[in-house]
Amino acid sequence: IPLFEGLAPRLGMGFSAAVLPQCPWPHGLRYASSTQDCVDAQAAWYGAVIEAIDPDVVVLAHRAVDDPASPVPVVADGTGWLDPGTDEFESILRDHATRTVDFLRDLGARVVVIEPVPIVASEDDPVECLSLEVGVAPCRFVANRSTLPSEQITRDLAATRDDVWSVDLDQATCPHLPICDPLVDGVVVRRDNTHLTATFVRTLVDAMEAYFVENGIVSR
Repeated sequence: IPLFEGLAPRLGMGFSAAVLPQCPWPHGLRYASSTQDCVDAQAAWYGAVIEAIDPDVVVLAHRAVDDPASPVPVVADGTGWLDPGTDEFESILRDHATRTVDFLRDLGARVVVIEPVPIVASEDDPVECLSLEVGVAPCRFVANRSTLPSEQITRDLAATRDDVWSVDLDQATCPHLPICDPLVDGVVVRRDNTHLTATFVRTLVDAMEAYFVENGIVSR
């Protein structure tokens, strides 16, 4: 959110956020740990909220669901518990992501998907490590470098639709890939094993502005 709060004024745009913890963006898809609140929130997001805002650009983002470091089972309408790494998981994820993106496109919005950034197991939380260690070296981790099915899905959508973009921030969050440092240019990157700090994402505004303009998502 702080990234796009900083970006929107530069592009002469307003900014609205619809967010709920433990609730992914594909409509009808939920984490296994999600509650009824997620069902209700998605109904609002893709109903009254999107109709009221009538956005030119929609940015979609959620945590990695299929990173081996911290996989997240999902459920969907008409399915049971689906574990990452199975064909059914990938099929359901692709179906719900595609339908959601195309729904937004049909409303006239350009769609930008922020790909999940590298994450680490919860027991290796970099911030907790920094609070206990002297120096940063013990708090580095090695990122998964294989393309996640969830990443391939959004890249396929971007490759086959002129008004969809899939943004890879891996290099921005881990300049020395596959090594991910807890600090980049003296700024703490992660506030836990899955979330980036507000201070760090504000350092990405220049790069994101350039991406939006150079890719024709917006014009100055």
